[in-house]
Amino acid sequence: MTKKKKNGLLKDLEPTFTLAGGSIGASMLGGAINPLLPAGTTNPLTSIGTTTSKFVGPMATLSAFGMVTKQLKKTQKKIKGGKK
Repeated sequence: MTKKKKNGLLKDLEPTFTLAGGSIGASMLGGAINPLLPAGTTNPLTSIGTTTSKFVGPMATLSAFGMVTKQLKKTQKKIKGGKK
């Protein structure tokens, strides 16, 4: 039986996907609860969803930068004759 190699891309981007999912979920739940709130009240779930969505882009950029750095280190080792 052969072992499947785990996808490193998904592992590196897991925190980004988690934050994005939480942001979308909070926004959707806030939209569903919005008619139940008294007039003039700000919806805390909608504001949480909006705030966290602002961090998804920079977090994805940092994750991508980390993946590129790992690949460059692996390539550098191969060029120098290190572990493959």
